Amino acid sequence: MDVTGIEYKALPSLSHLTERDTIFFSHLGFFGLACLKSIKIDSERGRRTVAVGILARDFVGLGQHIPFLEQQASFFASERGHYRDLELYINTRQLEQFDFLEQPTNALVPEIVSFSDFCLDFGPSLFALWKNIVLRKRILFLDPPPVFMLSVRVFYCMLMGGTTESNPLFFMNVHDIDRIQTLTSYIGCTTETIFQSKHQLYDVLVQGKTLSTHSPTIRTNVQDIARYKELRTFMLEKPKSLTGKMKRISLGWKPKYFARLNHTLYSNLQTIGQLKEPVLQKCCVNTLGLDPSSDIVFLKELIQLLKLEIGVLQMPGRKRRMSIQDGPAYRKPITTTCNICMILSKSDVLLS
Repeated sequence: MDVTGIEYKALPSLSHLTERDTIFFSHLGFFGLACLKSIKIDSERGRRTVAVGILARDFVGLGQHIPFLEQQASFFASERGHYRDLELYINTRQLEQFDFLEQPTNALVPEIVSFSDFCLDFGPSLFALWKNIVLRKRILFLDPPPVFMLSVRVFYCMLMGGTTESNPLFFMNVHDIDRIQTLTSYIGCTTETIFQSKHQLYDVLVQGKTLSTHSPTIRTNVQDIARYKELRTFMLEKPKSLTGKMKRISLGWKPKYFARLNHTLYSNLQTIGQLKEPVLQKCCVNTLGLDPSSDIVFLKELIQLLKLEIGVLQMPGRKRRMSIQDGPAYRKPITTTCNICMILSKSDVLLS
């Protein structure tokens, strides 16, 4: 296997600024995990930084190797490591098969900020991010080290999409630019600021809590604020042990909110696509739980992505001022109800 350039992923730029880090990355169809250790010494420019990693076919389950790799990184940093220990580990370790959505978080990323914290950090713009995930856009997280926290964000985005079709790449650097230029969909992260100026490499750039894009699907609207309030209520109703920073947490309920959101939207669109005259009016978009003004581009792109033959009427209208006080079931007043709305109202759960 060609491992050329893999050292730049295991030892990201600015990695010397952190004493330890855990890096998830992709390489030639494989997924990698590297644990980094940096210590002060009297030679070698005053610091020695090493990383010990592993490659696997699937990223799910890589987290089980973190304790061993962290230990080995510390050993090699202090010049007490032996390659025979690595060989013995690989030869005797029975790798297990994991199901993506059914795994506890620590199967991939132990000792992390919870999914609840992730959602609360973004606020209502979380649903602008969700729309771009659903549309399988190129999403890039850019922040300084540690890379581990960026990898966690990539993982949570995958949970929101409910599928691995979003093409998770995890950590990327300048050596990946040629490959990224050929991709139409991915979720990745980097610490290298040069990516910020290369707009052709991403559709959505996330820095801290700020999302930037050239696409109008990024807009946060009234429905997003209402939905965020619903999600916040949903999280707070759970046991307190499931919120906050935790060492080991179960994914259990976490994907269910977005799984329901995705399933309901997809199912309703599939139902509409089977009708004789599948043309969405303003009331239909409202019934779908989307904003008749701000979500039209998102809706059209999603219909095209799902390869459905559904028309969407042009819907000009005044924009309502957004407020965090808007309730979870907010709908703009609609004076007429069409046949499509009546069909959707009889479905199991509306997208609210």
